[in-house]
Amino acid sequence: MLSLVDRLLEELMKDAKARKKFIKFIASEIGLQPEIRLTLAKTVLPEVVTRKDLKEELNALETRLKEYINVKISGVEERLSQRMDGLEKRIDDLYRLVRVTLISLIIALTASILIPLIIKIITKLFGIGV
Repeated sequence: MLSLVDRLLEELMKDAKARKKFIKFIASEIGLQPEIRLTLAKTVLPEVVTRKDLKEELNALETRLKEYINVKISGVEERLSQRMDGLEKRIDDLYRLVRVTLISLIIALTASILIPLIIKIITKLFGIGV
């Protein structure tokens, strides 16, 4: 045999309209009874988030976000620095190559001009006819 409470609960679980009516009745009774309101408030209040709690959470989140961004920026700076170092080395290598090439061209041009002049001077000095 079911107790009265069990039968009531069973009936409330079956009938949504009766359940809603019962909850409204209980809620209105809570509103009318100061000691019940106080008990309810004491049990609910520890779970309520205050503005102070929200501010603290927001500050903590902001701090974590700043740290995360700083770590990411540091990583990007490091990779960029490594790439810049690599580019500087490649530019230095290219500069050396261009310099060597220019020196070689100057030597080749000078030789192509001076050799015929030297030959002419020698032939005139020694009287050799070519």
